[in-house]
Amino acid sequence: KKVSLNGSVKLKKKNMLIVFIIIDNPSPSIESSNSNNDNNNNSKKPHRDSILELENISFGKTIQRSLYIDEFPFPYYIILHQIDNLPEVLSDGIRQWFELNQRSN
Repeated sequence: KKVSLNGSVKLKKKNMLIVFIIIDNPSPSIESSNSNNDNNNNSKKPHRDSILELENISFGKTIQRSLYIDEFPFPYYIILHQIDNLPEVLSDGIRQWFELNQRSN
């Protein structure tokens, strides 16, 4: 389930950072956009095809549901909804990484 943090610790010692970029579904499907024409209050809710809506189902003594993103196996990730924002998001992430590196040294 969770990735071992040993790899993250080794990368930290080498001042390296790996960021997982998730390009998420930016818009609802055609059928759901047609059905929501009269109700625009859900515009901030993630779309049903979004990674934010994916669920993990585990079977044991009981059935347990959890959001996939809550158990995402990588510690650093970016969810990108609009590809046009990629340069800005990447530069912001790199800036934050440098700030974290300077604080820890």
